[in-house]
Amino acid sequence: DLVYRLAPSDAYQGVALAKAILADGVKELAVTYANDDYNIGIAQVFMKAFQDNGGVIKAKQLHEPKKASYRSELSTLRKSGAKALVIFSYYGSGGLTIIRNSMENGFFASFYGAESLVEDKLIEQIGYKNLKGKFKATKVTADIESEAFKMFSRIASSMGMKDPKVMFAANGFDAIFAMALAIEKAGSADRAKIKSALRAIASPPGIKIYPGQWKKAKKLIGEGKDINYEGATGNMDFDANGDVSGIYEWVEPSNGSFKRLKLLN
Repeated sequence: DLVYRLAPSDAYQGVALAKAILADGVKELAVTYANDDYNIGIAQVFMKAFQDNGGVIKAKQLHEPKKASYRSELSTLRKSGAKALVIFSYYGSGGLTIIRNSMENGFFASFYGAESLVEDKLIEQIGYKNLKGKFKATKVTADIESEAFKMFSRIASSMGMKDPKVMFAANGFDAIFAMALAIEKAGSADRAKIKSALRAIASPPGIKIYPGQWKKAKKLIGEGKDINYEGATGNMDFDANGDVSGIYEWVEPSNGSFKRLKLLN
């Protein structure tokens, strides 16, 4: 219990993606995933969640990254009869080529992916008009309308950050702030004390503490009172593995970039 992270595990993102696709009305699909740890891991979680919630995986295929063409692999997947394809691949190591090959040959009508494909260059290379209404993906985010995120944003902007919404900036802030609170709670930098203190400051019960409220938190800890840090990226309630469930957004291409359709929990 010495390892924690405030950027959510893809074990959670895979489930969020499965539920979002089902909510999009797609019950059958094909899956292709790159031969690397990240993409194999999230693909396995996704496929289990999709099937557990009533979806059907009509075909699945492991592919090697950075090939010049994936026409053969895509042709095999298309024979399953699936009209939608879920792609787990980094944009630059196969994702772009897979979408391009699919569109050039009319293999699939729609495409889905995780944040490894949410890259503006995808829109630049494929073209917004070609992707419009055909591609959606999940992406780690924060609830930018929450008071906690607004407090973080004000702090970040005052220190010169041009875009506090940039991916993982808020996660990084939460990690540092939570660790500082845990050290204060533990009364030392001893890791055995910090690990229990970290869970204590991040979960209820306790008085809610928001980004930047250091003086308030320190005073409460000094008085022996419990605190519950609500971070810029959401609640910091750690699960048994030291992970947080996180917040995701469901995005689609717009003219030049990606736009949020809705938040996913």
